[in-house]
Amino acid sequence: MATYSSVRLTPSSRLSDRILWYLGWRPRPLNLVGIGLAVGGLLLLRHPTGLLLGLLPLVLRWKTASLINRTCGQLLREAESRVKEEGAKRLGIRIEDSQCYAVAVGRGTAPIGVKAKPTHDVSVVYICDVFFAIYTGASFRLSDLAIQLPATGALLSKLAEKPSRAD
Repeated sequence: MATYSSVRLTPSSRLSDRILWYLGWRPRPLNLVGIGLAVGGLLLLRHPTGLLLGLLPLVLRWKTASLINRTCGQLLREAESRVKEEGAKRLGIRIEDSQCYAVAVGRGTAPIGVKAKPTHDVSVVYICDVFFAIYTGASFRLSDLAIQLPATGALLSKLAEKPSRAD
């Protein structure tokens, strides 16, 4: 059974951006506040226009979705870079001596308005002069910016030198 270690990305952002990020991935509190404001506005004003107070959290939902859509590409690239480094370290490969290709595949259902998938599976292929290796099994969760890294990778093939023909 493979063991995993976890690494968290720490983007340099303001507290307000971190709160919006949290609410963007977990919209239930905003939905409940919107329903509460709509019902409260209806009861206080005793008119159907009081329901318009329930639209205020929708503006905040739009703001959270735009923040996530704007920054998720950069965070995914940073996570791929971190997986490349960790995979090379665990496989005993020097990055400068190989060509590295990272492949990220998103899965899961994102909240309304968010374009990025909540979880990305990241695999890295290292191509060196005499072998190639694959580091697979890493996953990156955008909601809490955590990368789960497997303990080992796989050395798939050693390329043998072509035998010289003695004619």
